[in-house]
Amino acid sequence: MNILHNISRLDEDSPDLLTHLKTLGDELRSEQVREQLGQEPTFFIEQCCRFMKSEEVAMETVRILVNFTADSDQNRLVVTENEQLMSIIESNLGGGSPFNLRLRYAILLSQFIRNTELQATFMNTFYDFGIADALFDALDQDSQLLDIQLEIEAAIVSSAIDKIIVDSNWQRKAIEWTQKLVEIYQTQLQAGDDSMILESVSSLLYNLTKFESDPGFNNTNISTDILKLLPKVPAIENETMIRRRLFGACGNISSMNGYDNKKTLRTMITLFLDSEDPYSAGACAVNLGNTINGAETKSNFLESVDLKDFLDKFFSILFNDVIQFQALHVLNNSMTESMSKIILEDHYQALLRISKVIIDNAQYYREVLAIYLKFLTKLVRSSSLQLASYQDLWFDVERCDSPIDVGILFALIGSTEYSNGRFDSSHFHNTLMKHLMSFLPEAPAIYYDEKVKCLGIFLVKIGIDKLNYDDYAKLLSSFANRDFSGNSVVANNLKFVAAKTLETGNSKEELGDLEAICRKIIAGSNGN
Repeated sequence: MNILHNISRLDEDSPDLLTHLKTLGDELRSEQVREQLGQEPTFFIEQCCRFMKSEEVAMETVRILVNFTADSDQNRLVVTENEQLMSIIESNLGGGSPFNLRLRYAILLSQFIRNTELQATFMNTFYDFGIADALFDALDQDSQLLDIQLEIEAAIVSSAIDKIIVDSNWQRKAIEWTQKLVEIYQTQLQAGDDSMILESVSSLLYNLTKFESDPGFNNTNISTDILKLLPKVPAIENETMIRRRLFGACGNISSMNGYDNKKTLRTMITLFLDSEDPYSAGACAVNLGNTINGAETKSNFLESVDLKDFLDKFFSILFNDVIQFQALHVLNNSMTESMSKIILEDHYQALLRISKVIIDNAQYYREVLAIYLKFLTKLVRSSSLQLASYQDLWFDVERCDSPIDVGILFALIGSTEYSNGRFDSSHFHNTLMKHLMSFLPEAPAIYYDEKVKCLGIFLVKIGIDKLNYDDYAKLLSSFANRDFSGNSVVANNLKFVAAKTLETGNSKEELGDLEAICRKIIAGSNGN
């Protein structure tokens, strides 16, 4: 177009340059003009790169780019694919450039996170050009730009997180930056909430704590500092999202390889017992669960709490978000016979309420469901009570529709109470048998492992005569026709089941087809 070619004949000292640049910026408000310039992008970008030296001229040039990239992913790609222009943008984000120019560059970057289908692509490009680093370094300099800087930074870090967690440069800076973010968050709370800033900071804290191994959080109080922010989240529109991210950041840190949770054991217990905020209490419980990673730390935990008081507190918390039930992690890792007894005798109704919420939302919160089912399995295996008395709980679990969800039912079949016949006359016995005798051709490996172990326990404790031979033959045939050579645990346990079946069968005639199936399994010819 004529205006662009007129600009190309000028230099930065030309008296008409600013007028021409402003005119081009005005014309770029038109979608038609944006599309037209997007057809000759190389020449357009080349001219933009020529006029970036003086503040006054650069202000107009960046305005041109702002309007050029408005609502156009095609034009945005033109900008991000030009290395010279991206380098110019990166170098002008810090304090060396005048405030108004930094503001305009920030507005330009914000064009790439709104009304776009390619945000992840753009943000990864920004990361590759060091824009995330430049923005972090500028945070202390521009309190007036904080909202837009953090919004862009959060988008970059969220999109480029897979690169960041393996980037040694970011690992070195993670501690400094998370500390800065906590300070910003605290300052914003004192100044009056700004929901956009709080949302961006929470997103950054969540993502910058995703490192697999601890880059240095162990030598700081960042985890506790973030935990203390949870009850201070103001009642704003995105409150739940902010709380979830802060909750997740605490869990991220405490689960890092090399992070020593033991040093904060008593602090976390105290914070948990004193907390009136369900997110804070849940985060403390997750931290404690991560602390208990063996017999020694389990013993330390149990010696540090009055178990009844701890459980009274746990089941009195009015959890109001499904993710908070990750708090069951602490009970998973500290489960004992006495804990199981207290839970079932004193907190059964509360447990039923928890179960209903988790099972009702199982489709959307599979990770929480897995934690809950692991908890129930340990509860059953640790219990000395009459488990048949708690059938409402087991029937609730039976509502789940995934193969991994029935692992708790297998645990019930393996319980001493079941082998003593206390479920025999109940409707629930039929439910357990239905799951034991079924076979799902497509399921996680743990499903087959748990089922085969359960069959072995059943044969040892109860005996083959309690099984329906036709159903059992059909089940073993399904196993025999599947190749488990790649899973030695299942293959070996299956051979044990087959051998036990032959050993406990009353006669070859009574075993019928079962004998041939069992011998096929023992011979290791599964799947053939």
